[in-house]
Amino acid sequence: MIIFLLTFALSVFINIVSTKKRIFPDSTIKPQRVHRKPVPRAGGLGIVIASLFYGLVNAFPVFLSSLPAFLTGIYEDSGRTIKPKIRLFLQSLSAIVFILITGNLLTDLGILDVPSFIAPFFTIFAIVGVINALNLIDGLNGLASGVTIVALLFLGLVAKQEGDMYLYKLSFVILFATLGFFILNFPWGKIFLGDGGAYFLGFMLAVISIMLVNRNPDASPWYPVLLLAYPIFDTLFSIYRRVRSGRTPLEPDKLHLHSLLYKRVFKNNPLTSAVIVLTQFVLAFVGFVVYKNHYAIIGLMFIFCLTYVVVYYSLIKFKFQAWIPIRKQ
Repeated sequence: MIIFLLTFALSVFINIVSTKKRIFPDSTIKPQRVHRKPVPRAGGLGIVIASLFYGLVNAFPVFLSSLPAFLTGIYEDSGRTIKPKIRLFLQSLSAIVFILITGNLLTDLGILDVPSFIAPFFTIFAIVGVINALNLIDGLNGLASGVTIVALLFLGLVAKQEGDMYLYKLSFVILFATLGFFILNFPWGKIFLGDGGAYFLGFMLAVISIMLVNRNPDASPWYPVLLLAYPIFDTLFSIYRRVRSGRTPLEPDKLHLHSLLYKRVFKNNPLTSAVIVLTQFVLAFVGFVVYKNHYAIIGLMFIFCLTYVVVYYSLIKFKFQAWIPIRKQ
């Protein structure tokens, strides 16, 4: 609760200072933007500062390794630009530091093993992938932070179920810190997560997931993937459709599923986020019942991915109109 209140207070303070001093200016050129008024992009700063009160003592190696990715995002949030290759390198640096300090690698996928000479590269790829996947869905009020809260909730519950109190406490510290930001971001969007916040939360989700399956072999390594099924599959699907249309995979656009749902179905920013996060919660809850069963989890992932594709192409083909009579926000 202290972490929650601290994040909330910091977010309010950062919002006021950023608005007056324009320290973290709102981006007006991103094609996925759906808001009209400028909003500070510094929400991640409050989350990280509040979390450090716990992390510096209890999880110092994890927080230390997050710094290259987080600082990269904060630099971008300040209005500056970093080339994609440099951004990916700095995110990879966070993953490398995490591996070197903690020794955690992705080697067991439940149904198959990752060869030892591939494991370091695969682990780096997984961490960087989650960092960018969470950032890509940060397009609506409460979407990225809501997805993060649900994922951390169930990562923490699995850790507690397995008797891993270290990861249980770490998960809930980041959860409450995110919640302190969330109530300012959802539904009215008083402050945004920003790249720094998205990179930090994406990194923490990735490394907590890796540590969870390494420290608790009974938990299926596919369950954390299920918890992050929406951002991960949305990213993979976005890469596929961009490459297929002859565009670079790194080019942002307005064709993410959440963008289409917002524009063609709900026409309401927070409602769209709420529906997606609620869907993720139901998926996570069902998966929690069978979190030790690799094949059941993979089956749930298949159902989710199939549903995603059907809904996406339905939106593209038929251009649904809003079916809920709610005024635009």
